[in-house]
Amino acid sequence: MLKIDRADPGDSGFRAAGQTLRYVYPKEETIEQPNRKAQSILCRNGEGFKRRNFQAPQRGYAQFIDIAAAIDHHLLNVLALNVDAFRLSGYMSLPRNGKLTFGPIWDFDRALGSTDGRDAFPSAWRGSGQGGTDFFNYPWWNRMFQDVDFFRSNIDRFQGLRRQQFSASHINQIIDQMADELREAQAGNLDRWKQNPRRRYGRSYQGEVDHMKSWLAERIQFRESQSVDPPIFSMLTLKIQE
Repeated sequence: MLKIDRADPGDSGFRAAGQTLRYVYPKEETIEQPNRKAQSILCRNGEGFKRRNFQAPQRGYAQFIDIAAAIDHHLLNVLALNVDAFRLSGYMSLPRNGKLTFGPIWDFDRALGSTDGRDAFPSAWRGSGQGGTDFFNYPWWNRMFQDVDFFRSNIDRFQGLRRQQFSASHINQIIDQMADELREAQAGNLDRWKQNPRRRYGRSYQGEVDHMKSWLAERIQFRESQSVDPPIFSMLTLKIQE
C-alpha cells in the first residue's frame, strides 16, 4: 500500500511521474531491501505517463493503473469538492500481479461545505479563496484527462451513478442513516471540545445535516450541467402506406 501524504518519521518517499509517494505497507525500510528491488522498481514506474503514445493500452499509463478505480476515486473527490484531494491523504494499493489501484478513499474533513471555507461553493470546479486541488490539472490526472477515452469514461461513469448511487434519494438516505447513528454521540463530542454547530444553520445538528443535503444536491446539479447529456434511445415506428 502506498500513499500521497506527509512522510512518516524516518521515511523519505520517492517520485513517480511528478508525484511524491510514500510506502505504507510494507514500510520503506523493508521495501528498499535488495531482495525487494523488483517491487520497488514497479512502484516507481511512471514511464507510461511520459511516452508520446501514453494513451496506448499496451504501452501507456493504462498498463499500470486500474482505470475504473481511478475514475471512481476522481469522481468521489470532485463530487465532495475535497480541497486536499490528490495532494494529501491519498491511498492506493498494488495487488500482486495487478495494477496500481486508487483507494481506499479517505479524509473528507475539508469537503462537503465544511468549516474550511474553500469548499463553501458547490457550483465551482475547485476551492475558492486560497484554492484547493485543481482536479483536472494535477499531476497524473492532467495526463489522464488528455486521453479522450478516459475523459469519456469519466462522464459515462458519472451519468451511470447519477441514476442510482448519486440520486438524491439514495444520498439522502445514507446521510440520514449516518446522522441517526451519530445523533447521541455528537452532543457529547461537541461538549468535550467546546464547539457548537454553525449559526447560519441554526446552531443545531439537524441544521448541519440539512445543509449537507442541500449542498450535495447543488453540487450534483452543477456537475451535471458541465457534462453532455446521456444518450436517449427510442423506438421509431414507421407506418408504411400502400
